[in-house]
Amino acid sequence: ALRGAREVDLTFSAAPHLEELGTLLELPEGVATQGKIDIQTRVTGPSKDLAGLRFDGELRPDQISISHPSLAVPFEIPAGVLRLSGIRGVLEGLPVSFGDDHLSISGEITNLLAILDRESRPRFEGSVQGPRLDLRRISANAPPDSTLTYGKIAFAKIGGWPVGGRGFQEAAEELGLARPDSLPVTGILEVRLDTVIDRQGRMEDLQARVDFGPTFLGVSDGVFHRFGGEVRTAANLTLGPETAAPFSLNLEVLDVDAGAFLSQTSPLGRFVKGRITLQLDLVGSLDALLLPDGPALVGSGGFSLAGGLTAVPLTQALADFLGLESLRAPSVHEWETSFLLEDGRVRLADATIYGAPGTPRVGGEVGLDGGLELQSAFDLPSERLSASTLARLGVAGERAASLLSQPEMVQAVLRVGGSVLHPTIQADPQATAVTVGAAVEEEVRSEIQERIEEQKQVLQDRATGFLRNLVERRDTTPPDTLRPDTILPDTTPPDTLRPDTVLPGLINPGGLSWARVAPPNQLPLQRLLRPIHHPRPGRPPGPSGLN
Repeated sequence: ALRGAREVDLTFSAAPHLEELGTLLELPEGVATQGKIDIQTRVTGPSKDLAGLRFDGELRPDQISISHPSLAVPFEIPAGVLRLSGIRGVLEGLPVSFGDDHLSISGEITNLLAILDRESRPRFEGSVQGPRLDLRRISANAPPDSTLTYGKIAFAKIGGWPVGGRGFQEAAEELGLARPDSLPVTGILEVRLDTVIDRQGRMEDLQARVDFGPTFLGVSDGVFHRFGGEVRTAANLTLGPETAAPFSLNLEVLDVDAGAFLSQTSPLGRFVKGRITLQLDLVGSLDALLLPDGPALVGSGGFSLAGGLTAVPLTQALADFLGLESLRAPSVHEWETSFLLEDGRVRLADATIYGAPGTPRVGGEVGLDGGLELQSAFDLPSERLSASTLARLGVAGERAASLLSQPEMVQAVLRVGGSVLHPTIQADPQATAVTVGAAVEEEVRSEIQERIEEQKQVLQDRATGFLRNLVERRDTTPPDTLRPDTILPDTTPPDTLRPDTVLPGLINPGGLSWARVAPPNQLPLQRLLRPIHHPRPGRPPGPSGLN
């Protein structure tokens, strides 16, 4: 129609080949495309307003292949249908593959015309599912060291630990770690995969929701089976060229193999054996290599261990000091405690290690660099202690002779310093008592608890300030002007945050959605500061840690 509104009603068919797609669209660097698309569609709308056009028809991909230098195998779409309706495109079970791994994608592209606007991004909401995805066969840049993991490199940076004789930056580059500046699309993807295989093992029954946009990436409701147990996770990450990008992480591991889990996530795998349950909440910033900035990390959590400790310098030093060989590799029926992380140090709440010789009560600080400032109280029968051990504990002369001739319970209070590889043991003679439950227990506990309560208040103040700021923004922002890709956390490093700018990953205020705050499964602050507590029959309850 050439008069009046000048409408267009066009029906056409085409079969463009994708080798020249880069001449029409701005593709990511290094991307190459092959194949063709059979198009049968009708286009209606105003001839002078491209944004007003509407579509009705189908696009059928035919042997499409997308390659990139970082991919060992291309991403392929052998066939399928994209149905067009208005400005929407709908996929139902579109088959895709990476080599021998075949997946299925369903969902909806809600703004097809975004490809015409350089300032817009296509939005996709859908799901991907399949029986298997082998990540080892996808990457073209697999590092030669199969034992190298992200967790080990992260610990190396924040704690100054070695990574197989090389620095953390070299190890990060070898693993290919890098934070993207931006993503070309925005949307939501539900992931359901029966098996995911990487260089360290397998994840079974993987499910997660991924929210993404040009400058953010969020994972929520993540759950899979690994290490002989279950892992649950959620994370938020800001993308972009900034030196420090805010992030938050919630991690729960339920009854997993402690050695296997800690070996992949930290340098502590050789220290522990048995089963562990862990809950961890972190907020901080990541550098351009996706590695955490130690001074900015703030977090809390708790763990429960049943199994034992291996013969390491710390247990060997305790065994030598107390003259108890069984302490070199002590059994642990249950060790359950809570902790706070700040200023590069983990502050452990005072807790009892049941099953270990002397049933020690332990609390204090462990630095991310391995530094130790621990207090422990052992309850030991005097007949198990030699005269030299009693002397090191400050018990000598007639009192020592009396204890050796008429056995009593001795509470030995030790202060552990140095580092996990080079510990130092010192007794506190004034606190050592001959009755179980001496006042030193409360002294040690109150010292640690006081520090924990201070950190609880800091986190509570930050959470309260964030909620206040959130409500103010919500009340003053028109609903239709706030897009999910524009509500990222402040890029100020967390160690400089004011109470009203705490990162959203720390809490889930009132069940608000990620579109405004964070994934819906983030833990409330009350749970974030609560210890894991699974009472077991047949033993008295231990210290509650953080209540």
